[in-house]
Amino acid sequence: MKIITFSATTYHAIMDLALTDPDIFPNFKTASEQLEDGNWAIPLSEEVHDRLQKLIRFYRNHGLN
Repeated sequence: MKIITFSATTYHAIMDLALTDPDIFPNFKTASEQLEDGNWAIPLSEEVHDRLQKLIRFYRNHGLN
């Protein structure tokens, strides 16, 4: 299990995905924890972490960040 941190903006964008397609991020809402600095810590399985990294690379490579 990997734990990654997101800004509140990114967290809410991912939450929108999790609500529309729970298979992408199962148990996302219950597993996430808000940190004191306002960011969010989210534990991810290796599979979900790898899929997320691929999405991030795709968006960065296409100037969509």
